[in-house]
Amino acid sequence: MAALEDNKPQWQGLWQAGDAGWHRSEVNEGLMKYHDKLTDEKTPSPATVFVPLCGKSVDMMWLADQGHSVVGVDLVPEAIAGFIEDNQLQATASSVTTEEGYSLAVHKMSAKGDIALYCGDLFKVNKSMIGEFDFIWDRGSFVAIGTDPEVRRRYVSLVTSLLKPGGRILLEKYCFLFEEHQGPPFPVSNDQLQEFFGADYHVEILETSDALSKLQKRFTGLKTRFDLSTVLLTRRS
Repeated sequence: MAALEDNKPQWQGLWQAGDAGWHRSEVNEGLMKYHDKLTDEKTPSPATVFVPLCGKSVDMMWLADQGHSVVGVDLVPEAIAGFIEDNQLQATASSVTTEEGYSLAVHKMSAKGDIALYCGDLFKVNKSMIGEFDFIWDRGSFVAIGTDPEVRRRYVSLVTSLLKPGGRILLEKYCFLFEEHQGPPFPVSNDQLQEFFGADYHVEILETSDALSKLQKRFTGLKTRFDLSTVLLTRRS
């Protein structure tokens, strides 16, 4: 199976060209609105948080400002360097190597909560390397990896292995006609969400909104619909 790293030239080219149109300069509204659903009497606050395919998301700084310990993984070094520069953080650099000999750069820094960013293929990380988490914030990871069912199952297996029993994933997904936009991002229907996550998670659609008018400028092929859903996935104990 192809590794995510096979797509590195494409993603790195977009970052280098300043064409990372998925990046937002403001904290995600869904994350702020539903953050309280990620912690309860069984989940400590501050908590440990994983952000897959993190880019240079300002959400990570917001999570750290809540006191959480944040770990992110991204394939593109320019994205991680951008996060450090944008937030004027002092980072210490090191590296870790998997048992298979794959090396990832690690950048650690402190805000109100600690932040550690790993640069490399998401599918190469594991619990012994980056730890186990109370919750996961997936703003654009599952919708970025493509439509191959095997890759999606592999992704679900990975995040489940990193999440503590009873832990939660807050996830954003999109639903639109694939013939109008071939991705990324890629559409995920409610049925597909249940198909891939339903065996291990309780799936709750928190809200769905029509984001067509916001996205048509960037994705000119969109004509019919572009539904944005915020989803809470609670891992079964």
